[in-house]
Amino acid sequence: MDMQQIITALVDVQISRYLSLSSYVALIYDLILTLPTEIALIWNGRWSIVKILFFIVRYTVPIVITINLVQLTGYSNFVSGNLSTAFCQRVILVLIYWQLIALAMVDVIVCLRICAIWQRRKSVFIILAFLWFVTYAITLSMTIWITKTAFNTIEYIPQINLCSAAPPEYLWTAWLPGVVFEGAVCTLTAIRTFQHWRYDGLPLKDALAQDGLIYFLFGFATRLFDLFIWGGVHTVTYWALLGEQFSFALTGIVCSRLLLNLRGVRTEKDWAEATDVLSVVSSPTGSQETHKSKSHKNEKSAPSHTLWVADTGVGLSFLEQIYEKVYNAELRPTFAYIDEYDGSP
Repeated sequence: MDMQQIITALVDVQISRYLSLSSYVALIYDLILTLPTEIALIWNGRWSIVKILFFIVRYTVPIVITINLVQLTGYSNFVSGNLSTAFCQRVILVLIYWQLIALAMVDVIVCLRICAIWQRRKSVFIILAFLWFVTYAITLSMTIWITKTAFNTIEYIPQINLCSAAPPEYLWTAWLPGVVFEGAVCTLTAIRTFQHWRYDGLPLKDALAQDGLIYFLFGFATRLFDLFIWGGVHTVTYWALLGEQFSFALTGIVCSRLLLNLRGVRTEKDWAEATDVLSVVSSPTGSQETHKSKSHKNEKSAPSHTLWVADTGVGLSFLEQIYEKVYNAELRPTFAYIDEYDGSP
């Protein structure tokens, strides 16, 4: 590298350091801040897929970012001795693929959460599973292709004690499937939030908190940020994390907050039930509707014979006529209609 390239690299690295360190501090602060909630809700609860994924994402993301920051700050000699090109190649590849795996696990949690807010409908589960599989099949293929193409450009720069690589111009395409996936996630969540607000009568702030739309929008924004950043990459040091670690750390924060701030969850049992979605994704309408259908069967087998809800001869019960709302006619007891009321004993 000539002197001008080194100067440019140092400027870019400094920006990367500021972004990465700020997001790292936010990640560690959030971990400490939410640890009491995590202990109360998750540690002693029953094990599930969501719980396992939560712990993996929660505690591997800080480790991965720590390793990368050691290299990015230029003080890696204190940890691993003198660096080399071979070391840089191994470290960069491990970090790239582990980040991809971690993001895939985060999106599994996102899919399961959306299934829950859609009342565990089988159709929604199938759509999300298909989107997830296609997204990460394409992303993995593109990542393999890009890393093979750029592998020989990964090198150690002794003048600044950093690893670097020359990113290809099409590097931004690796982030495109994730942006499309997050956009679909936000759309599904926004539809459900609108239904809860418009038809179920929930206040808008409660609907937003209950469905986690803010978290999903934040996740979409971080993926979009990566797309824009890598779309403008033209210098070697941007391969070494300008914006990437920033968005990776924020993704970890969003994932943790999404699962620790579930509305109405107060105990370990509540949390386990709120996140146990795979065991009940069986019917097209979900567990709540299954519960309702069971309740309806019970009501049908033992109806309450009350004149106030009985058919008064006009096809509607008395209360239905008063409130101008039609209820399930199958659950309404039938009575012989009498024109005049006989008050005699």
